[in-house]
This record gives sequence, C-alpha cells and structure tokens, in this order.
Amino acid sequence: MLWSVDSLMSQKPLFVEAPSSHLYCPTCSDILSDPVISVACGHTFCRACLCNSDGTVKVTNCPVDQTFIQNGTTVDNRAILSQIQDLRIYCRNGMKRLNSRNDTVVVQNGCPEVLSIASAATHVCQFDDIECPNSPICGKFKKGELADHLSYTCCFVSCPNKGCSHHGTLADIRQHQTTCPFFMSQLNSSINTQTNSDETITTLFKKIGDLEQSRAVMEQSLTEQRNLIQTLERKLKLLEGEVQSNQKRLDVASVNRQRPRTSSTNRGQKLSLSASFESHLWSREAWHLPFEFKCIGTLRGHQGAVHSLAIHRDKLYSGGSDCVIKVWNLLGLSKGCVQELRGHTKQVVALVAGQIYLYSAALDKTIRCWNYETPDTDVKIIKNAHDEDICALIMAGSNLFSSSKSEVKIWKADTLEFLKAISGLHHWVRALALDPHEENLYCGSHNTVTVWDATSQFSMKKKMDHLFGSVFSLAVSNTYLFVGTEKKGIVIFHVTSHQLLKTLEPLKGCVVQLMLSPDMNYLVSSHSDSTVEIYHLENFLSIQVLSRHYGSVNCLAVKSSKGLLCSGSDDQEIKIFTYFPLTTHSAYGIHI
Repeated sequence: MLWSVDSLMSQKPLFVEAPSSHLYCPTCSDILSDPVISVACGHTFCRACLCNSDGTVKVTNCPVDQTFIQNGTTVDNRAILSQIQDLRIYCRNGMKRLNSRNDTVVVQNGCPEVLSIASAATHVCQFDDIECPNSPICGKFKKGELADHLSYTCCFVSCPNKGCSHHGTLADIRQHQTTCPFFMSQLNSSINTQTNSDETITTLFKKIGDLEQSRAVMEQSLTEQRNLIQTLERKLKLLEGEVQSNQKRLDVASVNRQRPRTSSTNRGQKLSLSASFESHLWSREAWHLPFEFKCIGTLRGHQGAVHSLAIHRDKLYSGGSDCVIKVWNLLGLSKGCVQELRGHTKQVVALVAGQIYLYSAALDKTIRCWNYETPDTDVKIIKNAHDEDICALIMAGSNLFSSSKSEVKIWKADTLEFLKAISGLHHWVRALALDPHEENLYCGSHNTVTVWDATSQFSMKKKMDHLFGSVFSLAVSNTYLFVGTEKKGIVIFHVTSHQLLKTLEPLKGCVVQLMLSPDMNYLVSSHSDSTVEIYHLENFLSIQVLSRHYGSVNCLAVKSSKGLLCSGSDDQEIKIFTYFPLTTHSAYGIHI
C-alpha cells in the first residue's frame, strides 16, 4: 500500500537515527507536522497545534517564551519541512516496536528497505499482507508471494467460460476446459464476434476502393480541365495578336481618311513627319504614355524559387534555389529551356550579363564567370569569395563588385583577380547600384546608404543615414536615388543633395528589387506580396500593377529593344510581359 507523509507521522515511524530536537513541536512534543513559524517569536509549531482550520491562531501566547501571537503572522517553514522529509526510517514491515519504551526488533524475513520520509509515501512494499482474491479461505499472503499462490496452490480458480461454476487449481481448470459444456457456446460467441469484425473490414475496404475510383475520375477530369485552359490561353493570345494587328490597320486608315489634300511636296513632307512621329511612338527603347504591359508567356522548369535574372542579346539567364542557371531563347519562348549551366552547390542569388562573360554568385560563397560561347568548358571560379553569404553582384566598366555581411569586394572582371575590399560597412549589404554614368557605387544596408567611387580609387564619397530599416534594393537615375526597404516602401532622395523627397508606401511587403525603364522616366519595383508595380517619375504615381505571380517576386530584367519585362518569383515561374502602347486620336488624325 502507498503511505502518505501524514499517515507515516501518525504511526510514529522508526527512525534510523534520532531526529534533532529542533524538529519536534514544543506543544505536542511530536515530530513537526505541516510546520509553520511564528513571525513574532521565531518558533516553529505544527499547524494544527498553533492554528484553527480557518487559519486563525488558537494560541495567543507562544508556549516557549510567551510572546503575543497575532492572526496573519504565521508562515510555512519550508526549511524544516525539507529536513523532516529527508529523515531516514525503516519500512514498517522490516522493524517493529516491542513496548512503550520504543524497544525495537528486526522482523524476520521482513522488508530490508531504509527510506526517507518523502520516498516512503510512494514505497510499494512486497511484504504487506493481502488476502487471496479468489477466496478468503486461502488466508493471507505476502504481496510478493501472491503470484505463486495463484499459479500453483489456489483451489478456487474459476472456469473462464461464461455460465460455468467449476472451481479448482489452475492446472485443474486447464484440464476441465477440454470437456467444459460451456466451451462451445463461448467459442461460437467468439466466432460470431470475429465474423462481424470481418464483415466490417470488408465493408471498409469496399468503401476505400470506391473512394480510390472516385479520386482517379476526379484527377482525370482535372487533367482535362487543365488542358482545356491551356488551349483557351493559346487561343486568347492569338486573338490578342489579331486585335493588335487590326487596330494598327484601323489607325493607319483613320489617318489617311482624315488627312487634308495638299501638294505632292507638302504631302511627302507630312507623310515623312507622320512616319517619324509614329516610329517614335512605337519605339520600345522609350516608354510613352499611355501604355500597358501584358503577360505573353510563362517559363517553367526551375525546381525552386527563381532569385536572379539577366539578359544578354536574345538570351535570358535565370538562377534559383535549385542551384541551376537556365538559359531561355527570347525569340522562341515556346522552346522552353535551351541550356543549363551547373556548378553551384547552393542557391544562385545574383546574375550579371557582361559583354563577353556571364557572372553568377551563390550562397555557396563562390563567384563564377561563364563564357557565353563555351560555358561548359570556359569557366572561372572564385571559391570562398566572402566569409559570409553573398548578397549582391554588379559590374561597372572593367570591375566587378560583390557584397556580403559588412563588406564589399572588388574584382577584375575579365580575370576575377582580387583588387580591394571595402570593410566595416553596417550589417548586411543586400543591395548595390550604379549611377547612369557608372562613376558612383551605391551600397545599401541597415539604416544606411553609402556612396563610393566606382572608377579607380574606390573611396567613400558620402554616407547617408536614415531610419527606414534594412535596404533590400536600390536604383539611381540622373535626378533620384530610390531605396527599397523591408517595411517602409520606396524612399526617394535627391541624387545630388541627398534630401528626402518622398516615400511611396502603397505596399504590403518588402521591396525586393528596383529597376528603371530604358529612358529612366519610369520605375519598376517587385515586391514580396507577389506584385510588380510601375511608377511614372514625373508625378510618382502608380500606372500599372502586374499580378500574375503567386509568390514573392525576387528579380526583374528588361530587354528594351524587344519591349520585354521579365520577372522571377518564389512560385518557381518566370513571367514575360511585353510593352503595348495605347494610342488615341485627335480630330486631325495625329496620335496623342
């Protein structure tokens, strides 16, 4: 049986060593039970000796020194309680008293355990006397001997078959079960139960089969619906192309109908002017309002998020979490990926397209230089280019700049020879940008943008402190410095005076990348809320939001001669948008 501490103390346990005198209550002269200390005098008593059941004191004067004791001046004496719980005692089945003088004797074949008062409460003694559970006639046994009694000597074991009243030893019952008249009824009941279970299992398996068949039908229907959607998308693109072509013809016809009659010389001059104006309007090197970008294709193939894009001639290069750089032909998007460049062992975070080489940086801390013509054989590698993860990569003239934690390194672009390290920058340098003349290098980190000479000396020109948090992207025009932040949107400074001009905050997520249009009149930003937004820099108003991705848009690239805008995202896709001018007409047949 299990003993509580209170029950142990009430039975006056036998101590291995006599307790200290200060562990006895001065009132009842027994070992302290639930000890409390009087704040007034400092003496310790049993709670029951000093207080009533409601907590009020029933002894107004200390029995030791007669100090007056008030209500509410008693607290638990945990130190004394801990000492009492550590007192060592004999198990009551191992040592017993002979008389009132506390003479003791060891119990023959008794419990040899010596316990602390705290552990005695959970002590299960195998020497406790218990009765046979089958019949009181068997008498009492030590708890440790009961198992042998039940197995070999007890004559009152019952037959397990329902309805049978036969009793005997365990061996007799085993022999009796072979001829027990109630055995078959018990067996039939078990068989019926097993049969019902088998029928239930069969029914469940049938339901599972029906569900599997339904799932297969639904998957086939889903595949058919996807194919139908793809077919409709292709038809929609063809129809959009036809609409654009017909609109152009209508525009030309409208101009011809409304043009006044003139001499052949004047007519030739007007035709020349009109053609020149229209050519300027439709030029894709410069974006002219009104216009819009439309998605004309999706490139799929990466097995992870797309983190970097670069364009060289008619090829688009993309790098991502799958450690692969994929090559796409912008003149034949339907062909899919035309080449793969492998070598990085971790996420490719940055790509830079030079005239002769493609440069890549990854979280494996390496920078690679690939020859466009022979990328499989002509590769230069810098291992451990930085001690920490590389964040950004940019090229200015004959130099290559890479950034990491608190550091920017400069390399010779054609040989990847190390030139210089700019250290001591504030925290992670996540963004790099160049001014339009490639004379100044802008580095963005937490609450700081620094400006460096990008030509030869690589000395610091300006340090701009702000309170907009970490800088994730930068862009620089002849007039403005654009800073993309994690939570404060796009912050705009004057590029010369560095004065804060405006903050664009219609965003829900981090500004991951910033990019200027070819004519620097428009700003394109990608965000972690899966959108791309285009701003007109004349009035800093948003003119279009592209929402074709389903994850953070991590990178952007522009093919100006083709009017293409490319974006890569966490959804493992690359979207291709094309520039469409929206033309209107005046009463004189001129595009406005």
